[in-house]
Amino acid sequence: MTAQIEDTLLLEGDTYTLIACSGGALVHPRQFLMAPVALHGACTRGYYCAFELDDIHLVLRALTLRCDDDRYVPIAGIEPRIDQRARSASYDGLAVRIHYSGRLRVGLGAVQPRGSRRATGYRSVLDVDLVDGRVDRIIDRGDAAQPRPGKVHARAHQPIGKHTAVVLAELD
Repeated sequence: MTAQIEDTLLLEGDTYTLIACSGGALVHPRQFLMAPVALHGACTRGYYCAFELDDIHLVLRALTLRCDDDRYVPIAGIEPRIDQRARSASYDGLAVRIHYSGRLRVGLGAVQPRGSRRATGYRSVLDVDLVDGRVDRIIDRGDAAQPRPGKVHARAHQPIGKHTAVVLAELD
């Protein structure tokens, strides 16, 4: 099977790959009255997204999708950029707050081929716990590609204006 295009999460200047979500999909184009179909072999679900943790909120920043009927509607006032050749549309510059509750597992620095969807496929893995789209806590899983005994660190993110302070604490 062809590796699929993954969703991404921008966090503190780094772009992580979204490995898993415990509370279901973060967003689906049906929320915006669009029904996706396969974009191509590397995107069989028909869409992919870029998210950001903006201060302490989860925000949808970009969405690319293909609709069979080629009907693309504005999202939060943003018009789609249509690619006639690919029969797809991209929405860039979005700022749609996502009201999601659950855990996101994200990875940084792939050490296995794209699309592995396993934590061991990344140099660094974080678990991000969200309640109604707000960060509850971030757990640094450390170097997931090199399992080893040790303690897990919690990273409490606290907003300071437009920046985030990170406090590391060892958990038993």
